[in-house]
Amino acid sequence: IELNFAGNKDKFKTSEKFWKFIDELDWKDKTQSRGDIKHRRAVDDSFDELNMASQKSFKDRFWKYFNELMEVFEDRSIFDSLERELEHDERKELISHIIAKGQFYYATIMKEPYFCGALVGKHSHDDDFLDFTCFLK
Repeated sequence: IELNFAGNKDKFKTSEKFWKFIDELDWKDKTQSRGDIKHRRAVDDSFDELNMASQKSFKDRFWKYFNELMEVFEDRSIFDSLERELEHDERKELISHIIAKGQFYYATIMKEPYFCGALVGKHSHDDDFLDFTCFLK
């Protein structure tokens, strides 16, 4: 992954820029990437390159989308309908993973949240996009 974040400007002033960055990260399920550690490090490094204004803006947008999706899941009792019970941290990891898969995937799950059930059996801490976002300043 080669992403250029030089300069002091906020890279995420718009939702479109947020989702473009997410798409460029090319986040995959663990089963798709076969545990590609190099890819995970490149994603982590791309966050390190963000200036402080961009990091704050990214986190603000991330948590906005996170909270919107969490609200949909709670309103529709999605967590109660999954094949296994998820602990609080696993619920957060699942939501963050959905965001990391991109705008189209996020929008699909917002409309049809029951589709997330396929991720539950495969989900592991190795897929935890939330880990990356928590390191932002």
